[in-house]
Amino acid sequence: MEEIIQARFNQIVPGEGWVEPRKLRDIIKLGESRKILPVPAKTSCEKYLHLDGRHRLIYQYLRGDEEVDLYLSESRTDYMTEEMFPGVDCDTLSFNNRYIRSR
Repeated sequence: MEEIIQARFNQIVPGEGWVEPRKLRDIIKLGESRKILPVPAKTSCEKYLHLDGRHRLIYQYLRGDEEVDLYLSESRTDYMTEEMFPGVDCDTLSFNNRYIRSR
């Protein structure tokens, strides 16, 4: 069963180390105007492994947030839906769901 939880950065397993400046700029612009979409994650050895969203995590860390919202999925079929995230475009949800499905 999927749920949205809050986690501190030290509870999240570090992911890929590279950043795409264009994507980070897009997240910064988005973050100024509305709430950031939770980062899809799953539990891994009492920590959280993010499945997508490293640029969102970096942005929130640089912004000084102490906790971030994670969309915790327990299976590859716990998709992010329009009903859960009204106003988020289908392409964004599909992109996140691809990572949930593949990991």
